[in-house]
Amino acid sequence: MDTQGSDGPGSSLRRNYLLLRKLFVLAGDIRANFRVEIDEIYLILCLIFVADADRLTGADARRAGGASAHTISQMTDIPRETVRRKMQRLIGIGAVIQDTGKLYRLDPDSRLVLSVLSALGRLTDDVSARAD
Repeated sequence: MDTQGSDGPGSSLRRNYLLLRKLFVLAGDIRANFRVEIDEIYLILCLIFVADADRLTGADARRAGGASAHTISQMTDIPRETVRRKMQRLIGIGAVIQDTGKLYRLDPDSRLVLSVLSALGRLTDDVSARAD
């Protein structure tokens, strides 16, 4: 099996391994530094995904970047009541806000959110650099 070539199966396997290892380290660091559970990190990542998808598609500004507990439940396969309870905890620690339309959004000033976004940026930069 090719472990040296840039396009061989060994290279792809190694790239996936390095990416996943970085994701595990990222999740562990966030859990330790902010005392959040892994499913709460998952919900933050879900809201990042929603916000990015809405920006890419030019979604209606009133709902852009926000998602209901029902939508998040469908996306993550986490029960709606669990989503609602976890989001209330994330609101309590200042990572998420809920608007008058009951949509959950990331708080752009949250240290936790900024930390996750920064780590994702470094991760994507690293993956892009390896792809070149």
